[in-house]
Amino acid sequence: MFKVIRLVTVHPFLVHFTIGIVPVMVLAYSTAVWLKSERWSFTGDAATVVCAGTSLLTTSFGLVSNFYLQWPGGLWLWRYLHMGMGIGSTLALVIFAAIRLTMRRRGESVSGAGALATSICISILIGATGWIGGEILVYTSGMAVQAAGNGTFAPIGMSGTGTPVDFPDAMGRTRAAWASITTQVAEMIVQHPSDAAFSAVMKDAQRLEQVANWISTAGPKRVAGANEPMNSGAGQSQTTGAVMTRGQVIAFMGAQLQDDAQTLVQLARRKFRRQRRATARCHVNGNKLLAGLVWRIEPRFAEPPVSFAFS
Repeated sequence: MFKVIRLVTVHPFLVHFTIGIVPVMVLAYSTAVWLKSERWSFTGDAATVVCAGTSLLTTSFGLVSNFYLQWPGGLWLWRYLHMGMGIGSTLALVIFAAIRLTMRRRGESVSGAGALATSICISILIGATGWIGGEILVYTSGMAVQAAGNGTFAPIGMSGTGTPVDFPDAMGRTRAAWASITTQVAEMIVQHPSDAAFSAVMKDAQRLEQVANWISTAGPKRVAGANEPMNSGAGQSQTTGAVMTRGQVIAFMGAQLQDDAQTLVQLARRKFRRQRRATARCHVNGNKLLAGLVWRIEPRFAEPPVSFAFS
């Protein structure tokens, strides 16, 4: 549903004003130093004051968005780095603007290289903050993007290789691999299959297989109360009907996940090899064949992995 104003979208709306004024500030101070012009220095000061004002509004609504959004696991580093750098750049701008205004009131020379150097440093900090917000949090992770589940499918930060550190790390990597696979297939359905997309699915499935193997073998040893029986008969052996322990359930679910991941790898590799011929047929037979081509492997990972949460 469309809304005129959303609390979480005011921040990215205001960001464009701040970023748009920054080049004016730097160019004005550069011209002032080059031409030794007080007029251009005044233009730079005016841009600095306006930029500081818009930054205060931007940061304020950024804090609102930071509090209001539901953040998925794995983004905490980028979340707080973006927030910290945003607050730091805003404080730097406000202090810089106050110093420039004070110098003007005292009638001191204000067209020196110091103002230019300071504006460049602040602009770099603002640019880095904007890159984290735009590239990492919005484009890659989909935060505050309704069509991307507001970051639900964000694979960033948890798709690394190697042995998981503990059980929560293993579940985080599972979610990351599943999210990446899901979004890749969704893009292929909407757009078109590609070698790169099938290759990405295959690599994510291989990572998922490695993590699932760790869950089925080492996972039960890393969970507290692994020898305790499941509550309310939630886990029963399919062969004996006996109540399974928490460790046995984890091992069983990990083995199932590993089997599904192996199937995904095989299917993605097969589609990857046939991609060029299949894509040509898609152009001939239309969107129906295109959807059918991708959906032959979609049911394998249409459902999210089981979350091992024990009471």
